Amino acid sequence: MKKQLLIMIVLLIVVTACSRNKLRDVMSPEENMAKGNEFFEKKKYNKAIPFYERVVLDLKSQYTAQAQLRLADSYMNRKDYFNARLEYEEFLKFFPENREAARAQFNIGVCYFNTSLAPQYTQEETIEAIEAFETYLQKYPTHGLRLEAVQYIEKCNYKLLAKTYENGYIYYKIYDYSSALMYFDRIIELNISDELDRKSLYYSGLISYKRKEKEKTGNYLEILTNKYPDSKETAKMKNTIRDSSNAGYFQRELL
Repeated sequence: MKKQLLIMIVLLIVVTACSRNKLRDVMSPEENMAKGNEFFEKKKYNKAIPFYERVVLDLKSQYTAQAQLRLADSYMNRKDYFNARLEYEEFLKFFPENREAARAQFNIGVCYFNTSLAPQYTQEETIEAIEAFETYLQKYPTHGLRLEAVQYIEKCNYKLLAKTYENGYIYYKIYDYSSALMYFDRIIELNISDELDRKSLYYSGLISYKRKEKEKTGNYLEILTNKYPDSKETAKMKNTIRDSSNAGYFQRELL
């Protein structure tokens, strides 16, 4: 008896689901759009997506552009940045003159930024984000998100700079000092004042010290002392020199 009851319940669920799917299939684009918007306004984006997808499939509908954008926005609000980007790209592909095209282009950059990896990994998405924001600024110079786009570009560029430091640090750890200095120098030459600059100066100084390049070591220590007098890197650099077998020279000439 219990087995038969279970079978009947399962059949009822299947029939109900099929009925709902059939009902959705016969719904007009306007009805699907309204239902999708209903869920969207309630922030039930998972439920809204299937309705928008049905409207998008009907390329002749007057609601297609709006549905395509809402579909992308639904993924964006779910923080599914990969699918959101794909849907924004589809929106621009089919509706490049739509009044929401600027926002779609901006959000493509946001999606790339949010899927970019930490600085120690490859930065393809970061580069794509910069290109997307630059495209936005070029195509829509009077749009209201210009300042945010510039700020995102600055964040992306700093992330690439952090990647430059990570490359230098990796070469330092494997004793390829020439390659390490090449990356550290790129940061030092910018003459910024932050953690990346401070660490780049520190490791460049250590490399010069290990190479027994006394003049260069002194230059790096001087810059560290002037720019970051109370930093741990400056203190560590001085301690390294004091504790070395060459301490006599370095204490006399540098400290």
